[in-house]
Amino acid sequence: MTNRASAAVHRITAPAARPILALAGGLLCIGFSAIFVRLANTYGDVVTVFRSGVAVLVLGVPWLIRWRRGRVRLGWAALPFVVAA
Repeated sequence: MTNRASAAVHRITAPAARPILALAGGLLCIGFSAIFVRLANTYGDVVTVFRSGVAVLVLGVPWLIRWRRGRVRLGWAALPFVVAA
């Protein structure tokens, strides 16, 4: 691998680039969601329920694991917001 190529790989895998890549991936998913709903030939409400379920699994399970290990503290004042979400 050349120096230029290794520098490019280092720039992409740098910790500062990860949030930008995650944001770009999220924007792509949101941008294509209407197309996927149309291609699925179903109602938007049904897709919303499934998309929310996937979001709970993707975001909730890792958070729950960290919370049980004691890495995340959640005060009782935040409970209404968690229930509302």
